[in-house]
Amino acid sequence: MAARKAGLPEYEGVAEPKPWRRWLRYSGMAMQIIAFVLLVIEVFRMIETDFFGIDQSRIIIYLVVFFTGRVLQMIAGFSRH
Repeated sequence: MAARKAGLPEYEGVAEPKPWRRWLRYSGMAMQIIAFVLLVIEVFRMIETDFFGIDQSRIIIYLVVFFTGRVLQMIAGFSRH
């Protein structure tokens, strides 16, 4: 932040972040958002039908997608070099 205010290049002397880390972070965020929205829709469907005929496989798939997105974000955060 101080380097930016001083007009110096932000990554001078430090390795620039790898572009694949950005892809991992943003794709993980997208997976989490999509899975969360689908989970909310599924819960509203369950409430609407009074929990009759609950499709547990869909809920499990949405949770797997959500946590896979979280893992991708963690990988992007841990791989600093």
